[in-house]
Amino acid sequence: MKVNTSLKAFREGRKTIGGWIAMPGLHSAEVMARSGFDWLVADLQHGLFGISELPQILTAISTTNTTPFVRVTHNNLPEINKVLDMGAEGVVVPMVCTEQLAIDAVNACMYPPRGMRSCGPTRVGQIGSEYLKNANDQVAVICQIETQLALDNAEKIAKVPGNDCLYIGPADLGLALGIEPTGATAEWQLSLYDNPIHQEAVTHTLNAAHSAGKACAMHIVGSGDFSKQLAQRYFDQGFDTVMLGSDKTFLTGGAASAISAAIKSSSA
Repeated sequence: MKVNTSLKAFREGRKTIGGWIAMPGLHSAEVMARSGFDWLVADLQHGLFGISELPQILTAISTTNTTPFVRVTHNNLPEINKVLDMGAEGVVVPMVCTEQLAIDAVNACMYPPRGMRSCGPTRVGQIGSEYLKNANDQVAVICQIETQLALDNAEKIAKVPGNDCLYIGPADLGLALGIEPTGATAEWQLSLYDNPIHQEAVTHTLNAAHSAGKACAMHIVGSGDFSKQLAQRYFDQGFDTVMLGSDKTFLTGGAASAISAAIKSSSA
């Protein structure tokens, strides 16, 4: 079984940059994986594909050095078991609000005696030798902090053995904090990063993770110079890793930028 390089970086305090896969299909996943990200999350919760399409996405990523993670739809042992058997090297678990939910997430990712994962490495058993021997030390458990209850329990969640990273979901967190959407959805999401209430919650989560010796990740919505500036800001603040953007945002941002440049050239 190969070393989970992104998890190794989390544990050693080295910075990494990730991306997000929301679009279906092998080719877009392959393009993202060959772009140089340290890790990619295939999003089952909000992405436009189902679990039956996940194997081709994970296969595409596994042809590169990029670490394949999966965000599951919810904190569910059978689903977590299945995506790991398909080849995910880590799981992003949404709506982890309590210490017990973090324990449940870890248990679903770990074989006995450390957890309750069932033995059936359907795909991973074919692509990696000694998988059962090493899986418990090479699977990343990433718990999302995105509610007020999660903020209240952030320290306890971070301290759960086997939980490797706290991952901030800024949009759900904003809604939970009572920051009401105004205007276009995209504009509201971007405004969250400069909202003082939101910033306080972000700092609280970062401190909780680092106090427990765990990594902390920030999810960035946007593209182009904006996302690069935000990434630098969060790295400067002390974040261990950032999600720089999704296949959708890179496609729409790149297309919009090219069209804008072409219009300017045509009117010059």
